[in-house]
Amino acid sequence: MAYSAWQQFVQNDAGDIIASASVEVRDESTGSLAILYSTAGGAALSNPFTAGINGLARFYVAAGRYQITASSGGETATYRFYPIGNAQQYDVGISNGNLILAEEAVSRITTETTASRTLTIADRSKCIRFTSNSTAVSVTFPSGVFSQNDYGSFFFTGTGTLSILAASSSVIINGKGADVTAQYGRVDWKCVASNDFDISGDLV
Repeated sequence: MAYSAWQQFVQNDAGDIIASASVEVRDESTGSLAILYSTAGGAALSNPFTAGINGLARFYVAAGRYQITASSGGETATYRFYPIGNAQQYDVGISNGNLILAEEAVSRITTETTASRTLTIADRSKCIRFTSNSTAVSVTFPSGVFSQNDYGSFFFTGTGTLSILAASSSVIINGKGADVTAQYGRVDWKCVASNDFDISGDLV
């Protein structure tokens, strides 16, 4: 059996390559650690494994949907529901078996320590970790910045409330709620049209 490949350079929010990051891969459907390989033919690879000193993380795995986590220097980014495989086994139009959207999979780790942040285009495709323990932490979606299919995520480590706000009445935010009250809550967002955002995750 030939396994499908995923590879990417791990970067921080400044775009710097991060050497020797730890990368963990879990089966999205079961939460169990995935069985990884270092070659398409099935040579064993540990999970978690350490990316190269050049920052490149590469593994082979059976087709499926996976949760990929990269960690370095106390910062962590987790990306969910990534499909890996050929056209018979989930993804479409990928002849080389690489992960769809792999260009952003374990990159763009950033930490926000203040109590408020207004998103910019530089936050596209990033996982932003909000670490403030202020009782009121907020992240604001601006008007006229993001384009359709831009996406990102938030991870809240604080003990207060993270509120998701619109900068103006022209910005639409669609979700079951707009606050994250649980410590270690996560929210994923995607721009579905100009100034129109879908959010999902640990919302109230």
